[in-house]
Amino acid sequence: MESGFASLVSELRQVKELFARSLEDQRANAAAAMEDRRLDRISREKIAEREILYRKNATRESIDSREEYMRLFGHDVQTGVLVPPATTTPKSSTADDSSETVPPIIDGNTLVD
Repeated sequence: MESGFASLVSELRQVKELFARSLEDQRANAAAAMEDRRLDRISREKIAEREILYRKNATRESIDSREEYMRLFGHDVQTGVLVPPATTTPKSSTADDSSETVPPIIDGNTLVD
């Protein structure tokens, strides 16, 4: 009977050791999985930061090109209002033959001569 009991105790010890190893493996796998998730999160955050910087730069470039476009086609960059071209003064019979071009003065949204 003692040999059966000793055999049973030996088997229980082996099961206990296997269970302990399995538990250690599970803990190690869980820790590795947590580390992988942490690294993935950091990677996603860095990608998001790069995307934000890219969008900011793209916005700056589009603003620069929009301002250039507005200047090219005669718009006031600050207000977006179309600025009329320079006007010429009408010739009068008493004025000399030289006509001068007088640029308009813009005061807010009104044209002042």
